[in-house]
Amino acid sequence: MKILNITYEIVVLVNLLVSIYMLVKGKSEQQFHFYIYLSMVTVLDIIFPIIKLKEVINSNYLFFIFILISYLYFFYFFRENFPEKIYRNIWTLVFSVFFCITFILQTKYNFAELSSFTLALLPLFYIFGSMGWFVYVLNQKVEGAIFDKMSFWISCGLLIWSVFFLFRGLPMYYFNNFDPAFLKSISKIFTMVNIITYSLFLRSLFCEK
Repeated sequence: MKILNITYEIVVLVNLLVSIYMLVKGKSEQQFHFYIYLSMVTVLDIIFPIIKLKEVINSNYLFFIFILISYLYFFYFFRENFPEKIYRNIWTLVFSVFFCITFILQTKYNFAELSSFTLALLPLFYIFGSMGWFVYVLNQKVEGAIFDKMSFWISCGLLIWSVFFLFRGLPMYYFNNFDPAFLKSISKIFTMVNIITYSLFLRSLFCEK
């Protein structure tokens, strides 16, 4: 498990370094300022555990903030990839519904734990965005090869991550109480999924807008 975690951290850091390089080279807008999202992931998954900030601050608060910022970032990301007004309007509506429901539901719960609904809504939001982009591409004449588009690799990564997160995140509390060994096995698989996801993200950084 330790090797998997280290591999995941390395892949995330490489993503961040490449995105910062793009920023320095003045290509950050071309890459939809992806360094913002990657910086957040680096802080939450790598820096905070090192400085043990999670022992001082309730980690559920940190993860909830991460969820809200993820909503905002990928709303921006997919909106920029929907040139058609109708797609933008639909995506804005989807974002508003998911963001508001997540915020309202979680604030009703004690932050001793994150609501299962809160955990489920983010991957569902990613699935809506990714599938919406694929529908858009299939129905519109898009210039260039699809494999040369950053949004293709990001959408694939989000779809893979979302499907596995739903299987891992939703029954998390149940397995933690009744079958922690099985939960540990799922966590290993999910770490591998994270590595695959961020490898796809890394590939996306070498694409044109």
